[in-house]
Amino acid sequence: MKINSIPNYNLNFRKTLLGYTNVKTARGELQEVDFVEYDPNNEKDILQISKLKSKWGRQAKYIKEIISEFLNINSTGSYRTDENAYFYGLEDKKGKTLAIAEVLEDNPGANTCCASEYNYSYINYMQADPKEQFGVKCRQYKGLGENLVSEIVKLASAKSRAVVQLTSENDNFWDNSKFFTTCDFGVEGCKEKYLLAENFNNYINYVENKKAKLNVCV
Repeated sequence: MKINSIPNYNLNFRKTLLGYTNVKTARGELQEVDFVEYDPNNEKDILQISKLKSKWGRQAKYIKEIISEFLNINSTGSYRTDENAYFYGLEDKKGKTLAIAEVLEDNPGANTCCASEYNYSYINYMQADPKEQFGVKCRQYKGLGENLVSEIVKLASAKSRAVVQLTSENDNFWDNSKFFTTCDFGVEGCKEKYLLAENFNNYINYVENKKAKLNVCV
């Protein structure tokens, strides 16, 4: 049954500011951005996330899926609730979304060929503003994806997760740090990658060290 509206929006509370992080600009400077958690039950957050599809366009490969998950609508158009889904993002000081990710926690419905007894954070989808992605000449920011992942890893560490896991469609992105491991448990065609808790701080330091290097766009 298709549901045309979702009642009982939370109008009083919206995204939660979880902290701040510095990202590198195209000119090699550091600029502070906000690390936030979006509320799928808040009308203002719903409007903000829903508009990303038109703002980011077809080059945003995963934004349609993220919006669908955020609205809690499955492929048949019916309403569902997934209490294990969290939506994190990086925003500039004007509240503009720069990158967003859906993270599942202890969700047995996710692909878990490499997971550790469900004690994990699973990056289900992640998308940066296409204008800020690698390969775009003189984009405003650099490393948004890695910075968002670093903040997610910090949360996983604080929650004593055993592993951060994901399905890779861009091996170079994850392999650059040398800390994400490809699934090697003999599952044919598995694209899973995982970061063990023992490497959480190593990945966080890797991202911080990259930001310390000057890389000016000319």
